Amino acid sequence: FDGVGLVDSRMGLALLYGASGVPFSIFVLTTFFRQLPEELEEAATLDVLSEGRFELGMGSGWMRRDYEESGISYDAPKVRVDRMIEGIAVMKGRFAEGPSDHDGHHYRITGYTGHPAPHTPGGPKLLIGGGGPRMLRYAGATADIVGVDRSAMDETAARVSAVGRAISPLLADLSSMDEARGVVARPMAAGAAGMPPADVDGG
Repeated sequence: FDGVGLVDSRMGLALLYGASGVPFSIFVLTTFFRQLPEELEEAATLDVLSEGRFELGMGSGWMRRDYEESGISYDAPKVRVDRMIEGIAVMKGRFAEGPSDHDGHHYRITGYTGHPAPHTPGGPKLLIGGGGPRMLRYAGATADIVGVDRSAMDETAARVSAVGRAISPLLADLSSMDEARGVVARPMAAGAAGMPPADVDGG
């Protein structure tokens, strides 16, 4: 700066004060053009930098305040879980080799190729958090790590207990009728002999 006369000079001060008042802008916010969150690219980058030590956490989003503060519609549990499951399918396509396509209800992607490729084949380790039956079954079948929300599990258990108390008189009557007819009743676990386990829409 000294060579061009900007040190200890009025011109140097003029440029300094002038630059501090010059407006600057972000020309385009790509968020409005994206269906895929930028965190996917960041996750791949962190997986590369950490040489595979990075873990990516996912969930359906349950805290209403987060939605309200962001101005996003707080959809029904089933919609939020469906969107998360579809989003994970898109994410796996992003982390796979070559361009990926997806034509679903929540996401429509054509020829998407992310950069960089993750260090871990197939992408970083996936952590899914949840507490409801549907979420935990999906997490157990899909994730590398399952984060269990005990509060949600306790709420589900309380609901099941309430249903049990409500129908216990009916079960007692049926048991009495079976005994009168000489029928022996055996308890059956949910999911056994073709009986589907109980589920909730969301998780």
